[in-house]
Amino acid sequence: MQAAEKYDRVKRLAHRRERNNRENGAIGHVGLEVLRELLRLIDYKTGRLDPAIATLALRIGRSIAAVVDALKRLKAHGFLDWLRRYVPTGNAGLRGPQVKQTSNAYRLMLPPQVERGMTAPPPEDDSDRRRVAAEEGRAMIAALNLDEQPAQLIDDPGLAAILARLGRGIMDQERDSERQNESRQS
Repeated sequence: MQAAEKYDRVKRLAHRRERNNRENGAIGHVGLEVLRELLRLIDYKTGRLDPAIATLALRIGRSIAAVVDALKRLKAHGFLDWLRRYVPTGNAGLRGPQVKQTSNAYRLMLPPQVERGMTAPPPEDDSDRRRVAAEEGRAMIAALNLDEQPAQLIDDPGLAAILARLGRGIMDQERDSERQNESRQS
């Protein structure tokens, strides 16, 4: 029932946007009443669900035509299906025994698009995305030269300039020490 109500609400909003607030929704309030009544009437042990349309109309206080339209909408949107049933009248006709229609046998269903919406995985945790983005940012900064890193890490331009000079000094010292090691090995 909750899935049908949510589906109707979503469709109603879409219809309102398309038709300037004139639509009643995909299933409609009478359709939801009929579905709710069918859920009350179903025999959950056997699965039997076969109320007459007149019974449904009487129980929800609507006309037979309104119930018939609601059943059609429920079927069109995949929440309901039915099997038309007949019983013999006992009268012999020209083309065989005569029959009359009796109450339909109904089957409640959950449309695939609604079922997918109900079983969708929970949204990805944003903390994981933030952690990965932070790690990538740190790796990018670590790949920069020592004199380029302060500008990425420090908001104060004066302090960033001082640290950049310090970084250049460290890099110069490392280069000088590598040259001395190379000259000694030669």
